[in-house]
Amino acid sequence: MIKRDASGLLLLTGLTLIWAVMAVRMGGFVSGFLFYTGLIFTILEAIVYFTCFRGLSVSRNISQHRLMAGDHIRVSLTCARHYFFPFTWFTLRDLSDLKDQCSIGEAEFLVPNEKNVKLDYSVYNLQRGRYHFNQLECTGGDLFGLVRRTMTIPQPETVLVYPRVQPITHWNSFAGNPGSQKQTYKRNWQDPSAVTGLRNYQVGDRLQQIHWKASARGQGMKVKEFEHEVSCEYVFVLDQREQAYRGLPPEVFERAVSLLASLTNFTIQHRYFTSMLLTGAHPHYLSAGRNEEHFVRILKALVDVKPNGRQLLQAFSHQSGLQWRKGKKVVLISPGMDAPCYDFLNDLRRKKAEAEFFWIADLSRSSPPLQQKWRTLHLPVWKIDQNSFDMALRGGAWVGSVSS
Repeated sequence: MIKRDASGLLLLTGLTLIWAVMAVRMGGFVSGFLFYTGLIFTILEAIVYFTCFRGLSVSRNISQHRLMAGDHIRVSLTCARHYFFPFTWFTLRDLSDLKDQCSIGEAEFLVPNEKNVKLDYSVYNLQRGRYHFNQLECTGGDLFGLVRRTMTIPQPETVLVYPRVQPITHWNSFAGNPGSQKQTYKRNWQDPSAVTGLRNYQVGDRLQQIHWKASARGQGMKVKEFEHEVSCEYVFVLDQREQAYRGLPPEVFERAVSLLASLTNFTIQHRYFTSMLLTGAHPHYLSAGRNEEHFVRILKALVDVKPNGRQLLQAFSHQSGLQWRKGKKVVLISPGMDAPCYDFLNDLRRKKAEAEFFWIADLSRSSPPLQQKWRTLHLPVWKIDQNSFDMALRGGAWVGSVSS
């Protein structure tokens, strides 16, 4: 699309015609000088106006379209022209959701009069979300400001910023006796004596899992499939209630989303089935999986999540795709130890389902004491009160009023 502003050219053309009439009727040096001067400038302005973008090609190259929160991207704009006319100016502007966050203030450049020009800018510390690059806007004109043309070149692109995934090495799944205050844990390591079958090798499998005799038959690399891989499933529930995050800084919700991504990465790396329930304004359940493709689906689902939900337990109960069976472990991630969270976990206890609670504490406030009624749930409460999840998980979990 091209926008034209020829008001200056029309004015100059009109003045030149007036001076031409004066030169014919009145004669004289002044009228003749004005006519020929105006004629020369009119021709120059017409050439600039009609050939400003002739032979122009502009393209954009983004360093990466998939990245994690806190990363940066580098954008390169390439401008090529077969020729350029002197005494002109030309600007190039990249219209996107990030136009005001780039390293130079705004993604707008004054292009030098050269045939091939490459312009670069960066956007640092990107936050989780979906960002759209829309079109490139080219604006050109003459040095006298008499003519001006703007051309927009559609080049739609989308950049997805996933939540930051932190490596976790010390999360131990709870396996304590519900009737005891003592905390005991079992690590998520595989039991070599509980082999239930074979499956194809996937990236990330350890060498100890490879079944060498089956692999030697020429049907591809085979690995052992363990009982806990088939029977156990982690169901991660993200609390997105607007009430739970009211009055808290936005960083709290971002930390909750990042923790969810980090924990699902941990379970998938250890070959556990992993599903996810988002409790926003439109609750969404992502069925179980345990490969890298499934983890990518989880990250994509977390790109657009917001704290805009209403009821936690209702969002959980109305998911028809969530079928209960033995071996499911529900992991709730929430910033509030309030009544809706208690009712949610208490409902799981009545169903005799294993559950764990990750409490996203506000770093700027002192933590309230654990309420008496939470002791009756007898489940681990992990307090995430620092930005390093692995360090927070090293401190152990709260069970009732006991802290390890």
